[in-house]
Amino acid sequence: MRPTRRLFSSGLLSNLQRRGFIHSVTKHEQLHRHLESAPRTIYLGIDPTATDLHLGHLFPIICANHFIHAGHRVLPIIGGATGNVGDPSGRTTAREPNALSQTDQNCYHNVRRYFQRHSRQPESGLGLDFKLFNNLTWWSQMSLLEFLRIVGANSKVNVMLTRDSVRSRLESQTGLPFSEFTYQLLQAYDFYHLYSTEGCTLQIGGADQWGNITEGLSLISRLENPDGEEKTESYAYGLTTPLLTTSSGQKLGKSAGNAIWLNKDRTSILDFYQYFLRLSDEDAKRYLPLFTVIPHDECDALIAKHEENASLRELQQSLARHVTSMVHGDSAVGIAEAATDIFYKNVPLSQFPLDELIPVLDASSHTLRIPSKDLFETPLIKLLAYHGILSSISVGRQLMKTGAIRVNGKQPMNGALAPLTQEEVYGGKVAVVKLGAAKHCTLLVDG
Repeated sequence: MRPTRRLFSSGLLSNLQRRGFIHSVTKHEQLHRHLESAPRTIYLGIDPTATDLHLGHLFPIICANHFIHAGHRVLPIIGGATGNVGDPSGRTTAREPNALSQTDQNCYHNVRRYFQRHSRQPESGLGLDFKLFNNLTWWSQMSLLEFLRIVGANSKVNVMLTRDSVRSRLESQTGLPFSEFTYQLLQAYDFYHLYSTEGCTLQIGGADQWGNITEGLSLISRLENPDGEEKTESYAYGLTTPLLTTSSGQKLGKSAGNAIWLNKDRTSILDFYQYFLRLSDEDAKRYLPLFTVIPHDECDALIAKHEENASLRELQQSLARHVTSMVHGDSAVGIAEAATDIFYKNVPLSQFPLDELIPVLDASSHTLRIPSKDLFETPLIKLLAYHGILSSISVGRQLMKTGAIRVNGKQPMNGALAPLTQEEVYGGKVAVVKLGAAKHCTLLVDG
């Protein structure tokens, strides 16, 4: 069932190539004609094994949004079934068994929320251009015998053994479980299922998904053309995006241990904003067309302006604003910028009305709500050590000796070995504590 909408823009593949989204593509010229001739349906797989979405998820989702805004339809697929099996791609060891019932539900709702926010085309009157699935829906209804009849009979083991993800694991000491060996067949059938039920003709995924995607293309071809007749055009196509890394080669994602979460309870709004603000010039130039939908010519202009005076870091500021707005909403940008002024630019708290200040300070991951009695009766460094801000009271004493502890921009009136006074706490509610040049926390009076 292909959509009947008209196309709103052309040159989609060249735009994606220019922005840096394309790593590999099957039959580039054919795919170009395919996308330009009619609205198409695209399959985007989402790994549900993370408890929340992170930047590694956002990258292909933004790529999918470019298809939506060019007039196509996207099918985000949560791997509720395949996530339980485990994809060997890009791994040297077997995945740990994982109960996905809760995490894939979280993933499902988070992906839906993102697409509902960013996939509307109000000028077209078309509403939402995506349809969200969990592949457990069809896998839970398929028997082993049916799987072997449909998929097993049309898959070649000798071809499966040539996949990089399979060969590397077979040569390792840990080996490859049969369940993970069959993962490529499960994902291949997902593509065929969406092809036959939704008219889906393109799958997009990360570079490590190339083997799984081409297995799906082969399955579609065998099932649609069992006699092997020569065709001038493909039934379906595949496109992969590059592995997302920093200029130092670090992979962005939960398994790399440096995940930047899209959930503000996991990565605060301030820390999210600061991540982009602190990027190197090289990373900021590469991420601007990848993590925003700013037209590429405007990206080039922003980069050119930045290079006139890189010390102003206007490129990083623009990137941080756009991505923070995209993920957390427009109001989050103002909150993150105000928190940056307070924590990193030493703007006095008196510049902010107290009722506006509280949500700004809550944007930091280092905000503690302290009962009034504890704040005004417990020595400051003892309070900070108790809540884990300081590793020990003795460390606090050392910082105190060097004058490195400041409360709302000033050294504690009675020293850090004494409790704070009402006079030191802004509005009787807020104390921003700096511990040296980089570390800070906020104490909010609770009650």
